[in-house]
Amino acid sequence: MENREWRMKKYLSGFHPFSVLHSSFFIFSQRTRTGMAPKYPVPTLLVLLLLPTLVHADDVAATACFLRPKDQAEIPARERGQLKRILVGPGDEVSEAQLLAALEDSEAQLAVKLAEIDLHMAIKRDAEGVSVQTAKAALDEAQQATSYALREEQISRTQAESDIAVRQAQATSRLAEDALDRAMESQKKFASSVPSREMETLKTDVVRASMEIEQARYDQSLLKLRTGSATVLVEQRRAAGRRLSLALQDAKLEQQIGTLTVEQMRVSNDLAKVRLERHRLVSPLNGVVTEKLKNAGEWVEIGESVLRVIQLDTLYVEGFAAADRVDGSDRGSEVTVTCQTRAGSVRVSGRLIFVSPEVDPVQGQVVVRAEIPNDDRLLRPGQSVEMVVHGK
Repeated sequence: MENREWRMKKYLSGFHPFSVLHSSFFIFSQRTRTGMAPKYPVPTLLVLLLLPTLVHADDVAATACFLRPKDQAEIPARERGQLKRILVGPGDEVSEAQLLAALEDSEAQLAVKLAEIDLHMAIKRDAEGVSVQTAKAALDEAQQATSYALREEQISRTQAESDIAVRQAQATSRLAEDALDRAMESQKKFASSVPSREMETLKTDVVRASMEIEQARYDQSLLKLRTGSATVLVEQRRAAGRRLSLALQDAKLEQQIGTLTVEQMRVSNDLAKVRLERHRLVSPLNGVVTEKLKNAGEWVEIGESVLRVIQLDTLYVEGFAAADRVDGSDRGSEVTVTCQTRAGSVRVSGRLIFVSPEVDPVQGQVVVRAEIPNDDRLLRPGQSVEMVVHGK
């Protein structure tokens, strides 16, 4: 009977004081009719039932409360393969990022080494590449040759356009002809006035002067031809410069490709390391191993769980409370949680972190959740507890 009274008192502790009072008289009257004398006098019974509500009228007692982990994780295989070793077992405490198990990774290690070799080769080729420098030097040489050819063309054109040599030869020819004419006139007047040798010399001078005119004209024509050749050479030099300019662009493109290849090899190397790392199973949290789902030597596929880890330092308390006593505005309120453990009764304070916006239409209750510390690990997930939400 005492247990029955205690359960009734616990149930009624979350209701209004007048409801509790009415229920107290109901219990007393029932016992009176059945001839069962109450263990406590009526005033004492009323005080026991009304004390929680009279002292803390805004406190709400949640029902059907239990503990569950705040964080838990099933550690999956991130690559398919054979489990090489499992380093922990159920009951072992683990820390965040601790190695728990490993898959066979010989192939992944070789892939990392191969990626590192490819990366070093790409870096070496990119660092030692001289195609751009070679193309630049060739282009500079071609540009200098073009400039030289242009100057030669200008010289040839200037010389070809100049008729000084022809006019000079013509002037010399006229002087020779005048000298010969004067000698012939003098000889006509005086037969012995001009010696025959001198006459021959004057005639020779006239012929030579005539030939010099022809030579000057011939040289001028050669200069014109040389000018044409110089023009062709300039065009050739310019074409070579354009070709070498394209070669330089191609070399720069190859250099850019080389740089991108280095980056590609770097990414491939990082990817190989990531794949190698994925053969290691590490804990995402501080906690305790609760299950070992696979054994060393077994084959696992991607996503298959190998171990289960739960966090015990912080726990959630979930239960139900009257919807007309709590709502979302109570988030952050202090809660008191009481639990029976092997070491005795344990009382812990925490904070209300969640009040469900949905109301159970049958019970008129809402789900409430609180967070409590569990540094000494006395509380365990799954335990039934009592929780009181204190009013703000």
